[in-house]
Amino acid sequence: MGDRRRYTWILLLALCFFLFLPTGAGAQFVLSNTDDGKLKWKSIQSSSYRVIYPVGCDSLAGVYLQQLELQHPRVASSLGMAANQDRKNPLPVVLHTQNDLANGLVVWTPRRMELNTIPEWTSPCPMPWTTMLAIHEGRHAAQMSNGYRRVFFPFYCILGEIVPGAAAGWPGQLFLEGDAVIAETALTSSGRGRTADFLQYYNYAFNNGDTRNWMRWRLGSYYKYTPDNYAFGYALLSGIRTRYDAPLFMADYFDYVSRRPYDPWPFRHTLRRTSGKKFRRSYPEVFRANYDEWVADTASRAPFMSYTVFSGPTRRLTNYTNPNSAPDGSYLWVKEDIYHSPVFMELEPDGTERKLFPISSVIGKMNYEERDSTLYWNEVYKHPRWGHKRKSVVKSYSFTTGKLKTVSKLGHYLYPIEIDSSRIAVIHYQEDGKEDIDILDRESGDSLSFIAIPDSLQIVEITHIDDLLYAVGISQCGNGLYSYRATEGEWKVELRPHPFSVTALEHDDSTVVFESDRTGVNEYYRYNPVTKELHQLTSSLYGAREYNLCPDGDISFSMICDHGICAAVTRKDELFNRRVDWDDYHRYAVADKLSEQEEALAGGYEKAAPIAGNPSRTLKWPAEDAAAVKKARMGDAVEAGRENDTNDDQPKRYHKLGNGVHLHSWAPLYADVDAITSSSFDNIYNIAHLGAMAFFQNDLSTFSGWVGYQAKLVEAGRGDGGGNWRNIGHLKLTYSGVFPEFEGELHINEDTAKEFFYKSGRPKRQSDTDTLFYMYTSAPRVRAGLTVRIPLSWNNGVLQYGLIPYVGIGYTNDIMPGKLANFLYNLGARAYVMTRTASAAVYPHLGVGGTLHLSETSTYAYLYGYVPGIAWGQGLKLSALAQKRLKDVYIYVSSYANLLPRGYAGDSSLQGIYDGFKLTADYAAPFPMGDWHIGDAFYCTRGIITPHFDCSFLKLAEGGYGNLWSAGGTFEMEFASFFWIRTPMKIGVTYSYNGGNLCPYEGKYKNYLGATFSMSLF
Repeated sequence: MGDRRRYTWILLLALCFFLFLPTGAGAQFVLSNTDDGKLKWKSIQSSSYRVIYPVGCDSLAGVYLQQLELQHPRVASSLGMAANQDRKNPLPVVLHTQNDLANGLVVWTPRRMELNTIPEWTSPCPMPWTTMLAIHEGRHAAQMSNGYRRVFFPFYCILGEIVPGAAAGWPGQLFLEGDAVIAETALTSSGRGRTADFLQYYNYAFNNGDTRNWMRWRLGSYYKYTPDNYAFGYALLSGIRTRYDAPLFMADYFDYVSRRPYDPWPFRHTLRRTSGKKFRRSYPEVFRANYDEWVADTASRAPFMSYTVFSGPTRRLTNYTNPNSAPDGSYLWVKEDIYHSPVFMELEPDGTERKLFPISSVIGKMNYEERDSTLYWNEVYKHPRWGHKRKSVVKSYSFTTGKLKTVSKLGHYLYPIEIDSSRIAVIHYQEDGKEDIDILDRESGDSLSFIAIPDSLQIVEITHIDDLLYAVGISQCGNGLYSYRATEGEWKVELRPHPFSVTALEHDDSTVVFESDRTGVNEYYRYNPVTKELHQLTSSLYGAREYNLCPDGDISFSMICDHGICAAVTRKDELFNRRVDWDDYHRYAVADKLSEQEEALAGGYEKAAPIAGNPSRTLKWPAEDAAAVKKARMGDAVEAGRENDTNDDQPKRYHKLGNGVHLHSWAPLYADVDAITSSSFDNIYNIAHLGAMAFFQNDLSTFSGWVGYQAKLVEAGRGDGGGNWRNIGHLKLTYSGVFPEFEGELHINEDTAKEFFYKSGRPKRQSDTDTLFYMYTSAPRVRAGLTVRIPLSWNNGVLQYGLIPYVGIGYTNDIMPGKLANFLYNLGARAYVMTRTASAAVYPHLGVGGTLHLSETSTYAYLYGYVPGIAWGQGLKLSALAQKRLKDVYIYVSSYANLLPRGYAGDSSLQGIYDGFKLTADYAAPFPMGDWHIGDAFYCTRGIITPHFDCSFLKLAEGGYGNLWSAGGTFEMEFASFFWIRTPMKIGVTYSYNGGNLCPYEGKYKNYLGATFSMSLF
């Protein structure tokens, strides 16, 4: 029993720790990006969900509500928990209709689901986007219900909604995402578990001797390619469910976690109970479940074509993607490695590389038009103020002139192709959920006409032959090929839809070519619209990531290799050109077994979707689903079991400021949130206090804040006497729903108010040199502040730059001679421009930034910049800080900048020097450390050595300047797991040798040695 109590206290402390982890931007919990402040909002709800959406998107909201309710019981059957289970109010679901980055999010602080409604276009799964989000994010919402059960419930009462979020995340993102991918695969005839790219690298790795252990596959590496948590989680959990016929494994897993959250090895113990074997025996079995299927499949697809690898060998992780053609017979690829951001480059047949221009990592497929040697693609741009307002614009590059051009500046335009010398066609996604194909003027980008698309289709790629437009479309049945002739005005089916991918659509004279994973790997195909014949052009061992038809008939493509993804070419005379049957496609044995398990769990119910592995059979789902859909329909929603609800089925106006403000989390203590979220932890002993605090936020992430009560023991000699307890109140509010962002704070009774006076008893004049004294009064001190800022940032995928002007005013009730009230102003601006930071780099490749700040008491200027280092991944940061104090006395704390070099900051004899300037230099040099680990508790990804030098010139009271300097370095180890906390964390030591003519130290005291620590959740 004693151990149980100890573990309970450990859990409480851990939850308090998670409560105040720095998440997102600033000191709030989970704040997403903000939508355009001009948007007006409405909401509609059913028994389980409340969909919040922009005005004008009623039909879109209705579709999402229908899908969420339809999938609600289905995603819960193998989990043992349902979304919003035992909750009185429906789960808020916020629709972001202006964001071109397809994504979904489920969080619990406060609890909500956020969905970007513009469909996935970079690598779309062959199912409707609404279905994908409803299943995947619905499963995450169901996982959150674990936080209200058993051991977690009393902590939920103590701490609020932070507990369900932490409880769901307790198993780790690997299991959460893998389980959600299983749901989308098992409950449909497609899903990522039935796509070739998803698990492709594991097939290659096992065949080529890449036998990493559990921790290295799970936590990844900077220097060896590792699939993400989605792929590894699916491979692991699908293997468990099929090897041991355990469809309820995740239900057992969450149940175990809710009973024994103190166990650091819940997965191992649950797996042992399921398999009857120790982890070291069962793990290889389940992880290779999909591989056994690949081995048999590979043998059936032989023989394989030959190819030539153009990219040279390299020891660092490098990817060559988005292959294309060049007018002079060379080849084009987008190249990116762990030390460099993406660049569009030309690759000669002899392997010579020539950089053309840097490019964003979020782009669509590039289409080369041989007619005028021009390349077209779409690229995502973020609005400078509204994070959820991202547009996809059309760009072009002319090989003739060497110029880059932005063709369209507005809209959500995807997959541009050239129709003729003056027009281009683009796929246009609209914010209300509709879609069409726009014909744009090639020079101005203006819309000339459009082609309507049936509501049952999502068009993802287009090409054309003469007056016929061909398109890849996604429907409920999967991917198909369609054609449209303007003179007829109707769409026709060329290749009927099936649950496999179709991408890289192009034309070659009178035929259409495209890439598809109908065989279980990605191959290249040619379709003749006249004869209706389909030929498979390639036959590859592992498939390719992307194919491109070159003007001479060769095919260039990206393929998996030891160092990541390499560039390869197959010659025209080496292609297979084998006629195939479109309706004969690969079946995924593991995925089909998962679907059969879900069918058995829901057995005895009515018909739904066909099983991909056996079209003659169907999945069956509860008859209650029909009622769920009926409840979800607009105008017919019913709040079952809830009293006094009227007209909840009708759309209502939703006010973003007041509506939906949730008091979501609280704690029986007071903590200095600002100190914690700074990640410095300099005064960690002084962060937590007796008291209480609560956090609140609205559904749209535009309004948030916290309120706190603090009990503090008064020091001797204060105005209200020593040894007494002081009751202190704190309040902080942030509102970002309009163009400027407002932040206010109020602190009452932190101290007693002070009364300032001069010894002469008269008001101080500018020429007077009287010393200012103060004494404590009996009144509680009131401190308040308001800051208004405009956080502007731009990111085109190549450069990140921003400008943040701000102005603030502060107030305190301290009494000053000759002043009725004490107000202190401050204003300034921060600005920066940076290149993207590569995945294994510490600093941006190039960049410069700075801050200029002016207040009533001081002014300072800070300038910093980055330049490349000697070797890859290394970089030099330089900075300069200059400050001048404008008044010798303060009204209240004014956040003077620290001018002391590292190694001096804690020396009291040097405090109070505020005028001068400081120069610093830091050289970061990351290096691999072998990805070593100790069990599951510790996993170290790399080390970072950072030599540093600081030099300060400080103005002395008697006139002139003195100097201080320090030289040394920092050694840090970066962990992906540290005491089972799986978030990036750096721990190390720093050393400085101190000198200068103002140095107060002698001998060994000139040496400073300290610890460093930093962590982040994102």
